[in-house]
Amino acid sequence: MKPEQDPAPTGDDPSPRDPASREVQAWIDRLARWLPEQRPLGVFVHTNPLEALESQPFHAVCEAATRIRGARTTLTLARYKQLLADRQIRPEDVAAARKRFQARELVRVEDLPSPRRGTVLLSRVRPEIAMDTSALVDGFLLRILPAFLDLGSALWPMPGREHGLLATVRWLARTPLGVPEPWLGGLRGRLGESTSAMALIVDCLRKRGDAQTGWPSLLHEALFALPGYAGMIHRLEHVASERPAGVAVRLLDYLALRLVVEELALSDIARGLYGRGATLETLANALASRDGLGAPGEAPRALAWSAELGAFQDAFEEGYIRSFIGGIAMARETERDVRPREAAVQIAVCIDDRCESIRRHLEECVEGSVTYGSAGFFGIPLKHRAPLDSDERASCPAPVTPTRRVTEVLPAAEAASLVQRRLLRRRFRAILGDDASRGPFGGLLASFANFLRAPRTLAHLLFPRLFVRPSREFEGTALHYDADDRPEGFPLEDRIGMVEGNLRLIGLVGGFAPFVLIVGHGSMSTNNQFGSGYQCGACGGRRGGINARVFCAFANEPGVRAGLAARGLSIPEATVFVPAEHDTSLDVFRWFDLPGLSPAQRLGLDRIRAQIEQALDRNAKERSRRFPDVRLDEPVGSAAARMRVRTADFAET
Repeated sequence: MKPEQDPAPTGDDPSPRDPASREVQAWIDRLARWLPEQRPLGVFVHTNPLEALESQPFHAVCEAATRIRGARTTLTLARYKQLLADRQIRPEDVAAARKRFQARELVRVEDLPSPRRGTVLLSRVRPEIAMDTSALVDGFLLRILPAFLDLGSALWPMPGREHGLLATVRWLARTPLGVPEPWLGGLRGRLGESTSAMALIVDCLRKRGDAQTGWPSLLHEALFALPGYAGMIHRLEHVASERPAGVAVRLLDYLALRLVVEELALSDIARGLYGRGATLETLANALASRDGLGAPGEAPRALAWSAELGAFQDAFEEGYIRSFIGGIAMARETERDVRPREAAVQIAVCIDDRCESIRRHLEECVEGSVTYGSAGFFGIPLKHRAPLDSDERASCPAPVTPTRRVTEVLPAAEAASLVQRRLLRRRFRAILGDDASRGPFGGLLASFANFLRAPRTLAHLLFPRLFVRPSREFEGTALHYDADDRPEGFPLEDRIGMVEGNLRLIGLVGGFAPFVLIVGHGSMSTNNQFGSGYQCGACGGRRGGINARVFCAFANEPGVRAGLAARGLSIPEATVFVPAEHDTSLDVFRWFDLPGLSPAQRLGLDRIRAQIEQALDRNAKERSRRFPDVRLDEPVGSAAARMRVRTADFAET
């Protein structure tokens, strides 16, 4: 049985007709701008949580983030005073910062009206009541939302998602044990059979506060109670390409459901406090009469920001600024030849902060080396299709939409072997693996099969060093990308333009070395579900090896070299572009397409690779300083080995 589709809503159109709906929609649009831009984990690398406030002065942003987002943007006043007593903050810096604050007036961003007495805000009741209500509401929603927004991980997809969140929950409320919580017994009747999301929102708001002062605060509280989910729903509503296929996602549905569930939770708590006949109105009257439920005249309990805290934070940062400038000044006084007169190898790595340290170690360990920083997709936005795959993935920054495709192809024998391995894995999953658990008999077999897997799992827990293995993506395949051979491939003019564009962008336009290494990056992650956060942001949360391979394939083509020369960028015939990928957790380089090098080139590259290994060990040693279980005086070799073991250790993230 699947949920029936809701009838066409009457109050959810972009221009609601009644004044109350228009007022609510206006506040939702204003507040939704401050929700985090939460992307699905498969493409999520990092985000600026204050992106919507970038045009505002810094301290106005800190105040708004504290008030609107509930974020902490400073340390506590007690902590700052302790730092002042410890001389980590200088009194004269604090005095100067205070004078700066007195000389300017910060304008509050998105100021909300103060709600009147009797508004049923969770932030205005006693902490234990707010905690109980939030636990009930969030516990229910956190069981529903992951299944509703699932992108394919669930063994049993939630039925009827194409009709929207409200229709799905209405169906659950009609299903036996679909909503087992006793306090949600009235959910089916409260949601109704066809009431629109906007009508539900307005009705819930009317029961909890007045339109002028209470509704904005109630909407704000509901939207930012689970800001990650609210932000993801808001984004998915407007970015169809990231939405689960065929699923109707709307912020209004989420907000209506949350307000209805909050109302039922508050009513249940009111009955526990005032007897079985108590209602939400009873709770509102109690708040208005100051009977101990809260202090209605006070502002909502939240993190506070003040000019005093801002001044202390400015003074605290002055110490970092002096240290940073002092380090630059000392480095400039040191006499050394920064660049070799004639480069033996030029190395382009990603501008990701995880790749900055390896640049220093490469230039110190590899003779005649010069490093460059480049966006890790190396100026080549592409759609990547792995061997035997029918689907494809974009490998480029999130705002870019690639139009050209690169297909990896295995030799016939290896392709047949891969097909056989995939078939065996599918059969295993169907008979003894995860898929088997969908049926009673298969589930029993899968349970016994776990005993066979137990020894390996135990060995992995006890001896993780035996399971340290780098990724094998993008190895041993041929790249098909020419528009003359493949649909949506890269024409020659595009290949020339992309190579030229990235070389000019990084400043590599002459004096080419015999070897130019193009190094993407990625990371092993066996023990962290946020794996895409370890990968290359410029590749949309994916490993950058494929982009490095494609760039080098382009740059090594005689036709591309001739086109570059015609544009005034001549690359010597002896120069070879070599692709690699830096695993930033293992601190190893994976090399691609080496069989195409001549014996003399392989000999020269082997010498460079040996020096790169030293740089990688030193980089791992530098990273080890961040971990308290690795001694500062640990030798380079053993520190690097311990860092690599962490990538396979289930006890370490």
